[in-house]
Amino acid sequence: MNFQENKAEIEESIESVFEKKKREILSNKSDFKKNGRKVKSGVETEYFLIEDSLEPLESPSKRNQIIKDVEGVKKELGIDSVEIATVPIYLEDLKKLEESIRSREDELTSKAEEKGLEVIRSGTNPFRSLENLKLSEKKFFQQINNYYNKKGTETIGEVEKVDVGDAKSVSLISAIHTNIEASSFEDAISKANYIYMISPYISALSGNARFLEGKDTGLSDLRMILWSKSHSMGDKQIGRLESYYSDMNDYLDRVGSWPFILERPEKVISDSISRYWKDSRIKFLEDDLVVESRIASTQPSVVEDVAVHAFCIGRVLYAQDRNEQLLNIEKVNENREAALRDGLDSKLYSPEGVKLEASELLLDEIEKARKGLEANNIKQKSYLELLESRVKSNKTPSDRVAEDMKKVESEENSKALFDAVNNNVQEVE
Repeated sequence: MNFQENKAEIEESIESVFEKKKREILSNKSDFKKNGRKVKSGVETEYFLIEDSLEPLESPSKRNQIIKDVEGVKKELGIDSVEIATVPIYLEDLKKLEESIRSREDELTSKAEEKGLEVIRSGTNPFRSLENLKLSEKKFFQQINNYYNKKGTETIGEVEKVDVGDAKSVSLISAIHTNIEASSFEDAISKANYIYMISPYISALSGNARFLEGKDTGLSDLRMILWSKSHSMGDKQIGRLESYYSDMNDYLDRVGSWPFILERPEKVISDSISRYWKDSRIKFLEDDLVVESRIASTQPSVVEDVAVHAFCIGRVLYAQDRNEQLLNIEKVNENREAALRDGLDSKLYSPEGVKLEASELLLDEIEKARKGLEANNIKQKSYLELLESRVKSNKTPSDRVAEDMKKVESEENSKALFDAVNNNVQEVE
């Protein structure tokens, strides 16, 4: 039996297990039912590590030791990337979410400093060459990469161009994920659809992935653009939806239509969802349903992370409280492309289908998020004011880094880029 025949046989076997597990989930709908209106959320944050000499890591050993020493830190795709996840909490005050992220991040930073490493908060790792990509030793990552690595040339960039055809290039991007617990199948589908509708607004507000390999691509947030170029296959597009989810059966059918790469029948549902890389997806965690927003890049600070989470959560709650009509998905996808490319300089369709300057539209959207939080008794300090300040100044984190780098001579590029990324912090007023 040749390799292709063996792969097809494995996929067929895993697919049958997936179908069985899917039927079990759908027939046990009541197991996922939750009572009450309290909003529960947890978040994930991805980081890069770099030698304090600003040289990229050549071995995962220091990173792996940090993972052993710090609770809640786990490996990500590259040898220099990690993720922390907070314990889900009921949201009464978003300050608690900030404290939860900060406590783990402080420990991560402390351990990194002990090992002569810096922690980088950015949607890209701009210091590693695309010719020196190194993956974590985790078998899961290696298998995924081997499946998708088509070795072709895929160029992105509006100003300077970079080739991201190597599937390992996704090891140079990092994100924050907002997770919101759903109370039922119907609630999960509703939240997932609204998250997708507002994802371009999130991206326009949060762009922080412009530089790659030391080059200015000119893109507000290249993360999902890169991933789409390196991993999309045929109709299996990264991030983008062509239609909203109609129900849980439809959602699971879409998850199951993607290739089965990992040979782990006992984890077939979680494995399949983990490589269903859409801007909005639903996860099954024991008897909990969790809806995840995935479009935002890691922000320059904890406070800015929480501002993005606050907007996502509040805006979804606002939409659900009013049973808001979903924007035509073709307009959403047009918004998505514009926001990833142009950020706050884009023109975007409003939820009513009117195309507006982002600066005009987004202040209204932030106000809706504020009302959504208030109606659900969630205190938000002044996180949303931070996003309003971005809109009024017309500067995302990407814009601020690019502005700083325009003042720099090329021979100073590496140190200047580190300073621009590391000091790119916007505080709550």
